[in-house]
Amino acid sequence: MIDAEAGPSCPDGQQLLTWNQQGPAGPQGALGTALGHAQVGYNGSVQGGSLMSANVYKNGPGRYCFGNLGFTPETAVVTLGWQSPDGGNPIAKVALDVDTGCPIDFRQARVILVDPVTGTTPDYMFYIHFN
Repeated sequence: MIDAEAGPSCPDGQQLLTWNQQGPAGPQGALGTALGHAQVGYNGSVQGGSLMSANVYKNGPGRYCFGNLGFTPETAVVTLGWQSPDGGNPIAKVALDVDTGCPIDFRQARVILVDPVTGTTPDYMFYIHFN
């Protein structure tokens, strides 16, 4: 590689590369498979996504139940966010089709956040995606 701004040019048989060029737009990708997604605040409110706050029931510190989704989730993925009144670095546990620990209308999914050091269940903002 030759730095053309430093002086030398490309030897015979080689071609100058121009960096950071944008090519033409590619074709539209396939539709995603997500049935629903949300950014859930530490207080249980939905702050963005396709779900509504009415789909989330906060069932105590670090415990969130989901229901009335309008679809049957087969998988769920939870990613922790950045917002927490309690601090810590909890681990997210997610379960589908739960039979206990949530009110009857909010048993399609449950998220429990557990601090691995203290064993407590701190409130924490997270993102959830259902497929």
